[in-house]
Amino acid sequence: RINESGHIYRQVNVEILCLSALVKWARERGYCIDELVKIKSLPYKRPIPAILSIAEVKEFLLACDQFYRVYFFVLYSAGLRSNEAKSLKWQDVDFNRGYLIITGKGNKQRIVPFDKSAGRALESLLRRNEYVFPAKKTGKPIGDVRAAIRRAREAAGIEKRITPHLLRHSFTTHLLELGHDIRYIQAL
Repeated sequence: RINESGHIYRQVNVEILCLSALVKWARERGYCIDELVKIKSLPYKRPIPAILSIAEVKEFLLACDQFYRVYFFVLYSAGLRSNEAKSLKWQDVDFNRGYLIITGKGNKQRIVPFDKSAGRALESLLRRNEYVFPAKKTGKPIGDVRAAIRRAREAAGIEKRITPHLLRHSFTTHLLELGHDIRYIQAL
């Protein structure tokens, strides 16, 4: 029996997708000649993410260590994608005017404003190299942040699943709740 959330449907769909990709790969290299029969995906709707409240965001950020607190605060306060923040360079931060030059999906650049508190947070970081958020060992942009999220979430006592993208969703939801125009939020 399938559960109400459709979780098993999603899992089956992912497995079908993987199998289709494997057969396509094998056909392109001459390992097999048969085509995979087209299989219709099972119905599945991704659930709406559980947004963090402003209080939960504060608790989460306060539970992070200094480096990750700034990283997650910049993600949240500027509404950035994780990769946008990870690849941020110091040359892209204009402290005088209060904006970031962000290189997003498709190498498109946009200007994103940040407030004084985000500016102070960024200034508190050591400038070890060109990246704002470098990995300690390599100096390249930080990689996986799941362990930092888990530590902070547990320390803050938050039960909800937290991801960097959830901070982005929380940012937009909080701006909407504060009465900002949706066109303005889309532009950000």
